[in-house]
Amino acid sequence: MKAVKLLIFMLACGASMGYEAKIWLTQDAVNSKGLSDTERADVSDFVSYDILDGPMNGSKALKAKETSLYFSGDLNVPISEEGTFMIWIRPHKTMRTGEGEPENTYEIAAVDKLFKFDLARSANKLDFRFSWENGTSRLNDMHILLPEIPGEEWMHFAFVWDAGDGIFNCYINGTPYLRKSRRLKQLDSEGGKKLIINTSQIAVSECRLYDKVIEESAIDHYIEQQNRGQMDDYLGIIPTRKFSLLGYFGSEDIEKELIFSSPLRAPKDVRGWVAEGPAQINFRKDGLVLESSVKDFDFATGHITFWCWANFPPNFLAEWNAQVLSENGACLVFFAARGQNGKDVYDASVDFRTGRSEDYTNGDIDLYSLSYYSDMPLGASRNASYLRLNSGRYLADLGIPGIDSKSNEVHKITLMRAGGQIQLAVDGWVIVDYQEDEERFGKLPTAGKIAFRQLKWTKVKYSDFKVYRLKKD
Repeated sequence: MKAVKLLIFMLACGASMGYEAKIWLTQDAVNSKGLSDTERADVSDFVSYDILDGPMNGSKALKAKETSLYFSGDLNVPISEEGTFMIWIRPHKTMRTGEGEPENTYEIAAVDKLFKFDLARSANKLDFRFSWENGTSRLNDMHILLPEIPGEEWMHFAFVWDAGDGIFNCYINGTPYLRKSRRLKQLDSEGGKKLIINTSQIAVSECRLYDKVIEESAIDHYIEQQNRGQMDDYLGIIPTRKFSLLGYFGSEDIEKELIFSSPLRAPKDVRGWVAEGPAQINFRKDGLVLESSVKDFDFATGHITFWCWANFPPNFLAEWNAQVLSENGACLVFFAARGQNGKDVYDASVDFRTGRSEDYTNGDIDLYSLSYYSDMPLGASRNASYLRLNSGRYLADLGIPGIDSKSNEVHKITLMRAGGQIQLAVDGWVIVDYQEDEERFGKLPTAGKIAFRQLKWTKVKYSDFKVYRLKKD
């Protein structure tokens, strides 16, 4: 087993020429103290770059000053069906989602005919993409979505895969991104033979590539203690705590007034509610069962939304029970939903909706969208709950997972919006805790409707939906 390790040498030249970079890739046996089989990498003769202190004690890093710097080296063995790729990166500044944020793509690394790793930055998301090449299904790709990444701090990515066993996951500063490995399908590749590294506004250091899966405990060997778990806040891993209304209007007590209640057990309980998409609604003694009549693998269509007819105030507490009855799917709640310019969601001037995601993410209604269950077919459970701000699909915050992907229990969901604070709890435990940010996202939704939202593979039983107005005594 061989590791590809980056070494950097620098030779000073005239001031007008910058530096001549002699960048070498060495095939260095793991745990070996010596170097062997050294070969010259492909690189421009003259580039402008900085040598920085790296993330590990005594290590160094490289960052281009102006234009991108690519360098590459041939691998002594092809990498394909099984492998591990590790790299340290450090963005030059903090990046986050928000209105008016720039759009860029930062290429980081690639193995020809196998994969590429980059960061796609836009106003609505920061997307670390690990994409398989050579015709492999896009369903195999991994997208690590974040609302913010820190500047001038080191991030360690370790991607591990074994197509034979269906293993695919990523560890970020030692923390697994997926709760369970993605169900990786056969890779349509004969194997990559060249490693390419790029640096532009993102510094790189300590790149390693292996032809086998490196276990989690061994990955930790390459991460010093002070860096372990340093990205957890950005990944939405918040401290576990019980939900409480106290403190969200300062030190004063909160009055909770019931303004809407429906047991969701009979047709009369949802009179005036509106379904969008191919929704099937059935009633049981213990609740309403909602599912889509379409369950194919076209991700664009077949999803459903079920709107409560009432408009609710900006400060509210909503409660309902949810039990997932399907093997796969995703549950979200829409809230504070209104047509743009203050119109009702069902105003005649608002565009007609059919349940497609684009109807809500890029349509003419504004709302918050919050996921609390996800176990997608052909993929894996997300490691986080997503809070998005629409229209625009801005990723505002991440939280810890909600309903477990294999749970068949009835769960109590609690959603609160009060004094600029948004919380969602499952069975009394907070999974999302977010402070609204008008400076970052512009004008925010105020009063509006609430809806249950499901992706097409989901079958869920709901019951006992209640909404309270929150105000100071």
